[in-house]
Amino acid sequence: VFGHLTGRTSNDFLFCHRVARYVKKQNFDFVYCRNFLIPYKTSKLGVPTVIETHTTQFDYWALKKIYKVSSLDAFKALVTIHPDIKSAHEQRGVPKTKVLAMEDGVDLERFKIIESTKHWRNDLGLEIEKRYAVYSGH
Repeated sequence: VFGHLTGRTSNDFLFCHRVARYVKKQNFDFVYCRNFLIPYKTSKLGVPTVIETHTTQFDYWALKKIYKVSSLDAFKALVTIHPDIKSAHEQRGVPKTKVLAMEDGVDLERFKIIESTKHWRNDLGLEIEKRYAVYSGH
């Protein structure tokens, strides 16, 4: 949201510093985000912080900053989507008590499809026998 309002990107170091100072000044209860630099700054400022990451390969420079602050009391947790990623973060120094793997999921009941695959392929203009790889997400 902050990046949208200011026109700056969430990966800009000065921007992240300003966001962290704003969070501290406004006395936020906690920070939860997927940016690596903001949690580094907010943890150092003593603001309870949780970071979510889906990788260990993003930006190793930024990840190293997270690993440095992970032992601080204000750094509450690193949440990830897979046990292997959790293990990699632990091996790099995040305390085991502060890493949580919560796999992505979906309520399949909400997406139960009664019609056949053939019906939907026809409806979408897809070839009946061809194989497709589909990604849904962001």
